[in-house]
Amino acid sequence: MMLVALVMCANLSFGAEIVTDPLKDFLNLEIQDRYTEVSEITKVTEFAVDIDGDGNMELFIGHPQLWHGDNTGLYCAVYSQADGRFIRLTPDDSDIRIDQRFFGDRATTFVGYINEVSREGVLVLTNEFFQEDLMKFDSVKVYSIAADKIAITDLGAIDRTTKQGQEFYDRYFGEGVESRSMKMDEFSSAQLQERGFQLPSWKPGDAETEDILVAPSPETTTAPEAASHAVETPSIAATPEVVKTPKTESSSDFPIVPVAIAVVVIAGIVLYLLRRRST
Repeated sequence: MMLVALVMCANLSFGAEIVTDPLKDFLNLEIQDRYTEVSEITKVTEFAVDIDGDGNMELFIGHPQLWHGDNTGLYCAVYSQADGRFIRLTPDDSDIRIDQRFFGDRATTFVGYINEVSREGVLVLTNEFFQEDLMKFDSVKVYSIAADKIAITDLGAIDRTTKQGQEFYDRYFGEGVESRSMKMDEFSSAQLQERGFQLPSWKPGDAETEDILVAPSPETTTAPEAASHAVETPSIAATPEVVKTPKTESSSDFPIVPVAIAVVVIAGIVLYLLRRRST
């Protein structure tokens, strides 16, 4: 059968690491493709699901990467809980992509025992272009846990218009088939800060400069020349009497022109009389 042959597809496995707070740990992972000039934390999505059927909820914690033009992908780290501790099942420098259009939807997601991988896991049907009839799928991925690692098995494509494809679909999504439930929570950047999380910067170079605050120097707020000018300049409200020089008496105020005329007239009369007497 085609589906049996597809089981031979490659598995992706990652190492485990113990952490105290999965959400905080996820925000601070140094994943290389996070760091661009336009990277920004807009929201974080958390899926809680019992992957291996042990009664403990595993966590898929992820964020979108809209700056890469991906409107449907959620880039996640995966955490397993046991004995009051969390184990990260993905490495600290990379994440896994899930398609949020299909992940968690009961019409495309099954949680339980999966025959093709012979263990418990999460089976998700996806296609590149969402089809309302959900008859053809480009990929069937299984997320499972093996030796404290997250394993991803791609079973290939299925076509429900074929007998084989419909039988596969009915095995996991048919009427009466039970699947463990999944819970989803979303946190905006503001909600994360309200809960006490410090959002890291995902822009290159910001790591060296963040948390450095430069206070303005008091000496640079007012130039010395400006301060001196402010003291010497008269107030705008000063009255004209304050700034006008008072009038004082001086020799220039004496009526010179009338006196000169009188002197000339008198001199003329005297000369006239002297001439008549001489004749």
